[in-house]
Amino acid sequence: IGRVYEGQWANDKRHGKGYERFSNGSWYLGDYDMGAISGKGIYTWVSGETYDGDWVNGIKHGFGSWKSAIGESFAGKWS
Repeated sequence: IGRVYEGQWANDKRHGKGYERFSNGSWYLGDYDMGAISGKGIYTWVSGETYDGDWVNGIKHGFGSWKSAIGESFAGKWS
């Protein structure tokens, strides 16, 4: 299956709340800003690794928590 997006749009771009499943099986649920993952959201990689927190232009930035597939974790500020 290919890339799938369900959520809000503005000016033909993902904007607002949304859910996206990527062709590799990873997925994201959270905020978008004019097409970019920005705001609060959770990203789950196909490996089982997760990040739940703040994003700016598709990059982890601000407060968030990361957990590896084997249980390692980090919570704090990302930049």
